[in-house]
Amino acid sequence: MNLRELVEKICAKEGWTSTASTDGWEIIIPQPKGRRQAVMAASFKDGTEGMVRYTSVVVVFPASMCAMMPKLRILSRVTP
Repeated sequence: MNLRELVEKICAKEGWTSTASTDGWEIIIPQPKGRRQAVMAASFKDGTEGMVRYTSVVVVFPASMCAMMPKLRILSRVTP
């Protein structure tokens, strides 16, 4: 099973969505209050074993700063 097939299987089971990315696959997980969490799935080798690394980053700062950071990809906005 390749990475795309694994991500599709997980997303189908959980009702999530995914999109291809330059580094792997981005899995979008709905959260309460209309928010969402983005998790990146990327494959790598540990010796001869194929593995998958899942990473997620939470970025919290005032929405007014969004315009100041055009190259920063906002995964979700959290209102305190």
